Amino acid sequence: MPVPTSAVPSLAVGSRILATITSAVVESAILYTTLSPDKLLTFTQTIFISAIFCLLTPIGGAVSQSWEQLFITRLLMGIGMGLKGSSVPIFAAENSPARIRGALVMSWQMWTAFGIFLGFCANLAVYQVGDIAWRLQIGSAFIPAVPLTIGIYFCPE
Repeated sequence: MPVPTSAVPSLAVGSRILATITSAVVESAILYTTLSPDKLLTFTQTIFISAIFCLLTPIGGAVSQSWEQLFITRLLMGIGMGLKGSSVPIFAAENSPARIRGALVMSWQMWTAFGIFLGFCANLAVYQVGDIAWRLQIGSAFIPAVPLTIGIYFCPE
């Protein structure tokens, strides 16, 4: 019998299922980092596709009605994160002047860490909302994807 957890109370999942759902993003990100379609598409196209994955999957996860749906959305988010993780640093290296290339490539990692901090802040802001807190926490991940989706149009090919 599943044991309700405090993290996802309305889905009533056990701890193994919760661990599987949580790790799905990392698992599929590792897979899609190694299978990145950069040879088939340009970097801006790949980053745009990853932005679409990162834009839609948090919304899907927030409205999911079962742990299976949440798991699928987390896997799809991992695809977007893997594509982004394998494309953005190379794109930054190819489009930056040699004198500051290292700093610009490493700034991607700094902004990733800053995004993790903002995610923590968003989670902190809504953690005591009630039964929908986990939906708001998962759904708030679409916010950083909006500027990425819009901003990729202004990047060189």
